[in-house]
Amino acid sequence: MTFSDYLYKIVIIIALLIISISLNSQELIRYDRNNTIAKIHYNKLHPVTGSNHRENPAKHPMTGMYSPTQYALIGVKVGRGICNYIYIPTNEKLKPGQQYQVTLTIRIAEQYEQRPYYQDHFGIALTSDLFDNKWGLWAKDFVSLGKLATEELVTLSFDIRPLCTSEYFVLGVFQGIEMDGDVCNVCTNTFELHSLSIEKSSDPSAEFYYICDAYKEEELENKFAYTYDTDNIYFDSGSAIIDEDYNSLLDSVPVKLRSPQDLVSLYAYTDSEGDDNDLLGAARNSAVVEELIKRGIDSSRILIVNYGETKASRTILKEDRRVEIDMNLGKLYQKYYTEALDAAAKGDYGTAHQKLFKNWIRSVPPENVIFSLFDCWGDREKADIFRRQLTERIKSKYYKAKNLEFLLDSMYVDNQISNGSDMALAINRLPTYQSDCVFNIDFNRIQRRQEFADKVYADHGFPLKEDVGLRGNKTIPDIIVNSNDLAYLKRYLPLVKDACNREFIHWNYYSELYDKISVIETGFQRYGTQLAYSPNNRLIFSSPIEDVDMIDEYRKQVKLVAYTEEERYSLIQQQKNVDKELVFKLNQVYQSDQLYRNQTYLIEQKYGINSIEAEKHNELIKRTDSLNLIVVKNLIDNKGWVGPDVVGVTGSSTLFLVIQHSDLKTQAVYLPILKNAEKRGDINSSELALLEDRIAVQQGQKQIYGTQVSRDPITGEYNVSTIIDPENVNNRRALKGLGPIEQYLKRWNISWDAVKHNEKADDN
Repeated sequence: MTFSDYLYKIVIIIALLIISISLNSQELIRYDRNNTIAKIHYNKLHPVTGSNHRENPAKHPMTGMYSPTQYALIGVKVGRGICNYIYIPTNEKLKPGQQYQVTLTIRIAEQYEQRPYYQDHFGIALTSDLFDNKWGLWAKDFVSLGKLATEELVTLSFDIRPLCTSEYFVLGVFQGIEMDGDVCNVCTNTFELHSLSIEKSSDPSAEFYYICDAYKEEELENKFAYTYDTDNIYFDSGSAIIDEDYNSLLDSVPVKLRSPQDLVSLYAYTDSEGDDNDLLGAARNSAVVEELIKRGIDSSRILIVNYGETKASRTILKEDRRVEIDMNLGKLYQKYYTEALDAAAKGDYGTAHQKLFKNWIRSVPPENVIFSLFDCWGDREKADIFRRQLTERIKSKYYKAKNLEFLLDSMYVDNQISNGSDMALAINRLPTYQSDCVFNIDFNRIQRRQEFADKVYADHGFPLKEDVGLRGNKTIPDIIVNSNDLAYLKRYLPLVKDACNREFIHWNYYSELYDKISVIETGFQRYGTQLAYSPNNRLIFSSPIEDVDMIDEYRKQVKLVAYTEEERYSLIQQQKNVDKELVFKLNQVYQSDQLYRNQTYLIEQKYGINSIEAEKHNELIKRTDSLNLIVVKNLIDNKGWVGPDVVGVTGSSTLFLVIQHSDLKTQAVYLPILKNAEKRGDINSSELALLEDRIAVQQGQKQIYGTQVSRDPITGEYNVSTIIDPENVNNRRALKGLGPIEQYLKRWNISWDAVKHNEKADDN
């Protein structure tokens, strides 16, 4: 055999091996450290996530984000929350009908442990319409990954069968009609993708999930395990008889109930023809209820709403003569709870007791029960008895021999409620429930919480997660970090650092505490934990960074995630115009402006609102305001209105606060300057609204936005100053970025009623 013959055979063997390996390899898609093909899709609408369709460069690991923010509370069917999805192009390699094995390695932040909704809705999906969902959330088909360990790498493997072609494989949080019961403003929960492999399944007989494009599902005629589609039953004019053609639709309803907690919601509509359409709508609902009960659905799992002709078109349409059937709009335990609330509001505590103690408490998720103790059960003697009974029942069932955990969980909820976050109570209620009760806001809450934290720390240190749960573990450090008392913060700084070193609590508490102290003392932060909304409604740092070049090293020292290249670029852009001298000067002004005002309530509580001590304290505030005004007027007159890019969000707000707290003449002089600052995006529209209202009230005119509240000097009671066109005040408030007036006035224990406000204004 010649050398050339030998070489030829070697080449043939190698070629055959390559072909064999290629044929045997079933892997179609791979993402890992050496193949960074994954990208991030940023939600378009929420300031947390930035600009439209923003994609960061391919990285490893790729990090996504989920936030159960209040931003999406526009309609029940929209859902709540936003998500920055991780997506990987499939290049249409996944063929319909074929079976594939998906293997992925992920890491999820610890917040996942305490969020059942997050656990249920975190998963994968396929889509070809990545950018069409402006909410960043799909409401259709996905595969839930379920409850997973956190703060560690987790590898999952399962089979899928696509039912259509797709362009992207997506990892994130998917939502439907159900509502996320969690409440936060800008909290973010991260998840990381470390590796992904999709290959042809080696065992076609293995169990699998059907999966398809979330936007094409309606074409698949209910082939999926998950569906949130609305079904409709149409009726003849004037009739409540269900046509036999709808039997198959009615048969499908029980199948769509995925758990014993799921509900069926019925919405009856009529056209505008004829009389007694309310009775006709009710009859149609009753007919559907009867058919559903025949099919084995318990009547307690059916919600009934009768719209009659209230939503009918001007013309007579068949589409108006219908009963709409929605699935999973709330849970059964939420239905029982809401019925108990309604009964209590009518003084029927017998029914409330039955609904809560016999039904709700048996099915409610354990993590939800503590919120019920702070809900709207009334303020009379029967309500107090009801609360005591509920407390004892909850303690005996869920907190037996766990007194410390009960106290910590209670303080956690009280902390949210006392800060005006009564939306936290929505976790137990039906998504459609509207509460009209007013929560008393305790202005003394900070002092009370600090005393509680001191006592718990003296007796137990920082309670461990394994002893009191994640929520209990967070309560004491949360109270400490939320304080505005510099001496209190500095006292706990070394104690918090030691607890972080010993892994008793998370390092983010030390970084937040350090930054808060630093901001109070200097106006600058080190780790970038103090965030705020800019006037153009983007999430930025509330105070400038101490040293931009060192921030990643600083964050590494306290085990915080380093910034991405895009975030670093944004950070540098935010900092390039910062005037450090002005930041420091305005920070001193801000701290003095807030210091004495924060002490007012305590002094009035201790000595009385008309006491000599209270009068002296008010004089001290006035004297401080006059000194601060000299500094601010000199700055504005010489440099103009400096925006957040120069002095930070807090610095810019300081200018507004000082003008807001000045005399009427000064306010009127600087009002045009503030209006121009708003147009440039240098101040929030809400701040301008506050000033416009204050000027109007001082001039004896009606305010526009309802921001000004007066106080009776004798009784100490608060009243909202007269508002022009009170029925439409919320429309005007929305244009200025202000929330509903009902929520705003709760901090002064004022219950808003536009009609009564009008009548009172007329009397005056």
